[in-house]
Amino acid sequence: MMRGRDTDAVRDAVRAVIELYEAALRAAMLTNDVEVLDTLLDDGLIFTGPSGAISYR
Repeated sequence: MMRGRDTDAVRDAVRAVIELYEAALRAAMLTNDVEVLDTLLDDGLIFTGPSGAISYR
């Protein structure tokens, strides 16, 4: 079982990877980079908009 600093290190490493993918997703969305979006978004992804409207990838 991991405790203390080991757990913190794993959490920080996971967070760093997620932040990299989030940044890549944001950049691809802002630039309409379909090729990058295709690699980042799963075929089964479902978007729910602010009004509750549902869109599929």
